[in-house]
Amino acid sequence: MVVHHFPNIPSWRAPIQRPLSPAINLRTVSKILTEAAKEVTPYLRELNRQREIQMIESVKAKGMTVTDMTKEERARMREHLKAVTEKYTREVGEDLAKEVHAEIDKARVSLAGK
Repeated sequence: MVVHHFPNIPSWRAPIQRPLSPAINLRTVSKILTEAAKEVTPYLRELNRQREIQMIESVKAKGMTVTDMTKEERARMREHLKAVTEKYTREVGEDLAKEVHAEIDKARVSLAGK
């Protein structure tokens, strides 16, 4: 039996003490958390986009110049960073690197549609 102690909660409001269900195991908890993360990810991405827009507008209002890179500039930057990318691909492994790049590509496609 698991007993929870909450010193700041009056005893009449304390959670009921009961044994943990044997049906709840780490695999079940992991599955629930993974599903919750997948569900909240689009919302968090949109929230982050909105915050980024607000931050950019804020610094522009204070007189800072913000320059967006063209596709050509981004391609040139990727080329310059190729050695760094290859180094870390070797360190983390080809599979993980491919997975990360696939997620980045999905984000780029998603952003291009907005």
